[in-house]
Amino acid sequence: WKLENTHVEMKAGSVHLDLLDVTIPEGETAIYIEVKAGDAHIRLPEGVAVDVVGSVKMGDCRVLGQHTSGGGSLVHRSEDYDEAERKLRVRVEVKFGDCHVKQI
Repeated sequence: WKLENTHVEMKAGSVHLDLLDVTIPEGETAIYIEVKAGDAHIRLPEGVAVDVVGSVKMGDCRVLGQHTSGGGSLVHRSEDYDEAERKLRVRVEVKFGDCHVKQI
């Protein structure tokens, strides 16, 4: 399936978003995930430029090899993001729970 700008909001529970087998269109595609109480697990494909911000108020946050515990934000931006033909802008906000963003 072809990925489009996406906004997912979860009040309680977990969000699992696997983008490994999607078609990413040219240009920038925005993904916004908001979880009030629960976890967010995002899998991004290798070879695609990404601009990711993961934020947790209370819990653990792991974004592409970075880790913070107890709350905080992590930022990762591919070096070639501005020039990339296809790119993903990902924002993940978790109030109470964990945030995990991987590129596989």
